[in-house]
Amino acid sequence: MTHAIAPARTAAPAAAPVSSRSLWLDALRVTAGISIICMHAANAPDGSPFADATPAARAAPVLIRTVFYLARTELFLIISLFLLAMSLHRRPRPYATTLAEQAQRLLVPFLFWVAVYVVFNLAVGYRLGWGHYLLRDLTTMVEPWVGYLVLGDVKQHMHFLPTLFALVAFYPLYRVAVRWPALALALVPLLILRQDLSHMVWNQIFDPELRQYALRLVRILTYTGYGLVAAALYGVYLRIGAGGQSGSLTGARRRRLHRGLLGSFAMLGIVCLYLKLAQAAATIEAGSWQSNYPFAGYANLLMPVALFGLAMLTPVPWPRWIGRLAPYSFGIFLVHPIALDLFRLMFETRIDTPTLYVLANMGFAVTLSYALALGLARMPALRWTIGLGPAPRPWARARAQPPVATPTA
Repeated sequence: MTHAIAPARTAAPAAAPVSSRSLWLDALRVTAGISIICMHAANAPDGSPFADATPAARAAPVLIRTVFYLARTELFLIISLFLLAMSLHRRPRPYATTLAEQAQRLLVPFLFWVAVYVVFNLAVGYRLGWGHYLLRDLTTMVEPWVGYLVLGDVKQHMHFLPTLFALVAFYPLYRVAVRWPALALALVPLLILRQDLSHMVWNQIFDPELRQYALRLVRILTYTGYGLVAAALYGVYLRIGAGGQSGSLTGARRRRLHRGLLGSFAMLGIVCLYLKLAQAAATIEAGSWQSNYPFAGYANLLMPVALFGLAMLTPVPWPRWIGRLAPYSFGIFLVHPIALDLFRLMFETRIDTPTLYVLANMGFAVTLSYALALGLARMPALRWTIGLGPAPRPWARARAQPPVATPTA
């Protein structure tokens, strides 16, 4: 990935056709959304890999989780930052304008879902007998609210929105990688740095709350590597297009670059999958998550890069129905904790077989998440909460309305 690309003002490389671009990106969005749901659904109710079951009984759930863990929230990050690079290339905007647009798209829905999950958590808490403790903390302490609004820890994966917005703030740095895609390789030392800094934070910061903020800062600063990857992939996309077609390069040069990159992403994916399967085998044997299994952490963090590269470069005739599901991917990401909690409340003590529990949980959570997202999409006043349209601005509408004439006698 060493070929340079001319600045946008001096060259306008031909991009891939919109339909081709949409389908492979849509496939990635659907994969990421469903994987997030199924990854959580493959856990035992207590979050373990069914520690009380035998290794044979927990083998299928662990392997199912390993498959769906291929697409993590990092894949959503790459997709979002890739689309940002594309948008800025086609329609350059000032820095302040870009941040304002992203704040409206990310932070306004985030605040809505924080409020929703505060109420939902209280409802679940009162159902399980601990709601009054949560209400006491929310009404007497500031720390939970700061955590909800800054860390996004009101519910699993809600941290994605503030984290993505923080990463967007570094986008001028990423745009260099559109011209020089080899900068994507900086992700590897940044991930190594993340691990070293995280260990240092755990060893030197003993206040649990302060430690969480330090860890989040480390994540944001090192995850700028994913911004470089996304911009570099967009630079590659401009050169050779989706599936190796319709880019600015022509002839043998494009074919060589396409084959080389496709082979590299395939090799990266194979290595990551091998490490993840080895980690899964250790988890099945031990009955606990083997998070320190050698190099498996790096495999988890690099697999989304391989998936994105393979989806972009492999000439696959993606089915068009993917395009109809993709707009709801952000929505199912936001609502899936509701489905998971409802399943746990209804079936936690009724299904004893680990594999059956996981399959039922996955089917229930995916179905209900899509149903909730579709329902919100059909409500004009709430479509914006799942990324379908801008948030309402009553003050803007008030200014736009003509003055009402006063009746005369």
